[in-house]
Amino acid sequence: MEDRIRLSGRALYLSNDPAIVRSQLAGVPTTREQAGPLRDNVSTDEITPVTVMLTYDERLGQYPYVGFEAGGEKPIGDFDVKNGGFQITVAGKRYGKGSSRESSPLAELSAGIRLIVAESFERIYQQDCDNIGILTTTDFSVLERILAGEAVPIDEFLKGRDALTQQIIRSGGLLAYSKLADWPAPRERDAAPSDGRPQTLVEKIIERHLHPGTTRAERGDGVFVAADWRFSHDYFTGMCAHLMHRAFGKPAALHAPDHIIAFQDHRMAGPVDLVRRCHDQRDQLQFSGALGAGERVAGEPVYSCGERAGGEDRDVRGVEKRVMSSETRDSCVFPPLMPELASRALPNTPCPRRSRQPKRIMRCVTGRIVPPARSRLAPLNTSGCSASCC
Repeated sequence: MEDRIRLSGRALYLSNDPAIVRSQLAGVPTTREQAGPLRDNVSTDEITPVTVMLTYDERLGQYPYVGFEAGGEKPIGDFDVKNGGFQITVAGKRYGKGSSRESSPLAELSAGIRLIVAESFERIYQQDCDNIGILTTTDFSVLERILAGEAVPIDEFLKGRDALTQQIIRSGGLLAYSKLADWPAPRERDAAPSDGRPQTLVEKIIERHLHPGTTRAERGDGVFVAADWRFSHDYFTGMCAHLMHRAFGKPAALHAPDHIIAFQDHRMAGPVDLVRRCHDQRDQLQFSGALGAGERVAGEPVYSCGERAGGEDRDVRGVEKRVMSSETRDSCVFPPLMPELASRALPNTPCPRRSRQPKRIMRCVTGRIVPPARSRLAPLNTSGCSASCC
């Protein structure tokens, strides 16, 4: 990313007044003062409703904010943002609340949005923006400078962020960063820390799986760790394939594909035929280059993008239920205390063993974590044990 950020596009103020929103979409220039009170609590379901989430690539740029509500109305329609020349979105408090879905920042990015200014952000949504290459700030003076035509230093968007996040933002996103970083073979660290400082169980697990280039992880640091298992429900595999292909080309090789598990859905609501409902995302394994159309996994066929199942394969559900189905939930691959790390794509996915302790160890399938200063995981071991056995 450039050292200085200059944007020539328009700002879209997500106002509480639907008439003001419509006037902006009609091309009427609007200032911050004219926009009036901004909407608080704009959710990811308003940015990208579930009804548009079967779209997983640049076509999402047709839909940002189609679920946005103001004054009991939904003033934004398909293509309105993309065709409006907007590069900046401005909103109130707690922007991006709700279900964690990478579809939301991808839709904004694909519609031309490069910067989001809000009074505050939900943490996971802001991390998703960092990872996908959208700049965020809560400093409205930066908005004024951008709109005045100033080229604002990138450092203005890095304030208050940990060192790793700053590098990712400077690189233009997580996948862009990963192409520049060194990735030596992971190594486990079995010894207790040399300084003898007591550690919680989670701190020990994280330290043993740290990227070899990281000597020590302190609370609040952003770090990379080696994940033993990576899992997600296959609703997002089309998007994963799209982003991987865009960053690395085709085929995109996957590390240890035998430790990547896709399951049918995270709601545990019973079987869903995703072949009929979501046939254009059936390249969940093929996109790795390890499998071709017509081959089978666990006795089930692999479909290429856009291919429909037919005949006896109409109702197959592949390997989605391997982790999260009710019949396997209590005999899953994870031991009770989960001594190895696992990463997953959805933070709100139920923990396989119904344990509150390990389910938030990692929040994204990329293997990036940012332990917060007051982590829910910290109290796992309150005795301050310094032994290296756990």
